Amino acid sequence: NFYFLNNLQPTANEWKQIENKIDNKSILNYLKNYNAEKTATADKSEDSGQASAINQSLKEVKSKYIDKYKGKVIYVDFYATWCGPCREEIPYAKQLHQEFKNKEIVFLNLCASSKMEDWENFKKQYQLEGENYLLTNEEFNLLSQTYKVKGFPTYVLIDKKGEVSDYNALRPNAKK
Repeated sequence: NFYFLNNLQPTANEWKQIENKIDNKSILNYLKNYNAEKTATADKSEDSGQASAINQSLKEVKSKYIDKYKGKVIYVDFYATWCGPCREEIPYAKQLHQEFKNKEIVFLNLCASSKMEDWENFKKQYQLEGENYLLTNEEFNLLSQTYKVKGFPTYVLIDKKGEVSDYNALRPNAKK
């Protein structure tokens, strides 16, 4: 609580201690994202040079994953391999892919808070369609702040101009 109240970022060793005390990964991810948001906000007000570096990093991450699809509608799925509700959406997502096949829409699956091996197995097991990427923690922290990701799964709809049209887009199962 001390870290969060004082806008401090725990060290890697301190995060390990925190992780050992919290079994619920959703809560842990919330704390990490909340802490990153607070720290980034505090850093921006204290050091414009660091804010500039954060903005540059965000620009690079958006270029790597989002901006290259500009000109098409982008349906972004922020998920984690360990997330039960994320797994439940997969059959509906496949139906959605078929419904919008040959349309100018990109289904962008951004996995976070997961290990590479788990992500590779997840993609294979569920035969994920669309564009699939595993985000680093830093990339996820930047994107989750920008796209208001508060938990998994989160769906975001981006228009052809690259502007967010819905930060809380309907889940694929909304048609059931």
